[in-house]
Amino acid sequence: MRVGGGVFHEAALDGAQGHVWPVDGLGSEASPGLLATQRRHVERSGLLLGLGTEERVAQRQGELLDVGGLELRQARAEYHQGGLRGRSRGVVSVLLALEASRDDRLLAAGYVAGLWGRPWRIDPQTGRRRGLPWRDPPTSFELSGVVVAL
Repeated sequence: MRVGGGVFHEAALDGAQGHVWPVDGLGSEASPGLLATQRRHVERSGLLLGLGTEERVAQRQGELLDVGGLELRQARAEYHQGGLRGRSRGVVSVLLALEASRDDRLLAAGYVAGLWGRPWRIDPQTGRRRGLPWRDPPTSFELSGVVVAL
């Protein structure tokens, strides 16, 4: 089952299925990394999807991702139960709730979470960059005690 691209989401999918990456570097070649790396990837996915952010930021990310409020609250509850498996299940439940055309929404949600700068696209006809369209972009938010003005 594929629910998203990249190793961040693969780490969550593995964790949700109970597959824990090895603790040391002596694991199998089939494993994409170590347990500490798996935990970091799941945490980053949680931030991207509004599970590991404060409530106000999570609501904004839910709007950008077009994930229902109830679905997001349930996923946040599962994510905050703790443990790699609970966090991973929360991440996977949000990924499954997303529609197929989620790339722009994931980019915007990562911007709101403070994971990266404002995303841009290059218009192939003009060669000029343009910002991604979204409703009512935030002007500032607080993440981990640091206020970020946009």
